[in-house]
Amino acid sequence: MSTLGGIVVIVGVTALLWRANAGDSITAAALSAGAGIVTNVIGVLFHRQSNQALKHMQEQTVALRDDMRKEREARQALEQLKEINDPALRDRLRAGVVLQLSGAALPNLEMETPAVAQPRGVE
Repeated sequence: MSTLGGIVVIVGVTALLWRANAGDSITAAALSAGAGIVTNVIGVLFHRQSNQALKHMQEQTVALRDDMRKEREARQALEQLKEINDPALRDRLRAGVVLQLSGAALPNLEMETPAVAQPRGVE
């Protein structure tokens, strides 16, 4: 697009110089105004394109920060799992972390307490 605008400006200036020798001042003014309009339109298009690129860059930056935060949280969760001594609890929590990282729904992580046997005859 900028090449086309440059060509139009160069052709306009050339035609302006060529017509100026012919003494046609109205054509010279129109060509000069046209070259200015084309230059301004191209400037507006570049400004619009740069705004779109900036918006895209901002979206990518937000996504990258979110990914980095999720990775840091996952790493911390896995490190904390290593400190749990109860194997059953650790396995259930590990499964929950895997489900959380995969985006699946978390299961109910309540631990079942084993039933205490009552002596016979006592209720």
